[in-house]
Amino acid sequence: MTLLLVMTAALAARAANLSGPAAAIDGDTLILEGTTLRLAGIDAPELEKTCLRNAQEIPCGLISKGALLDLITAMEVHCDFDGGEMDTLPTAICQSGGFEINENMVYTGWALPLDGTSRYDAIRDGARDEG
Repeated sequence: MTLLLVMTAALAARAANLSGPAAAIDGDTLILEGTTLRLAGIDAPELEKTCLRNAQEIPCGLISKGALLDLITAMEVHCDFDGGEMDTLPTAICQSGGFEINENMVYTGWALPLDGTSRYDAIRDGARDEG
C-alpha cells in the first residue's frame, strides 16, 4: 500500500506544474518544491566535466551550474512538466524572470540541445553566429 501511495505521488508530481524557489544540482537539473527534475530538451556538462576554451582547461560543469544559479537565485521559478523523462527524472520547461531557462542555457552556451530537439537548434545556431 505504501509503495502505491509513493508511486501515485510521483505520478501526480510529474503531471503538475510547480512554482517557487529552486536549487540547482548541475547545469540541467533542479529541485523545485521537493521534486528533482531535468530541464527538457537540453544537456549540460556534468559537474566534474572540464572543457578546453582558448587552449585553457576550464571547469565547464561547474560553470554551467553557476550559469543556472544566475538564472534562478532569488527568483520565482515556474516549471511545466512536458510528460518526458530523462535519467528517471521528469522533464520540464522552466521560466524565471519572464524568460525560459532551458532556452537561456542553450543561448549562453552552457547547455546543448538534445539530439532530435529542434526547438533549441535555432537558439544554439544564433548564439554561435553572435559569438
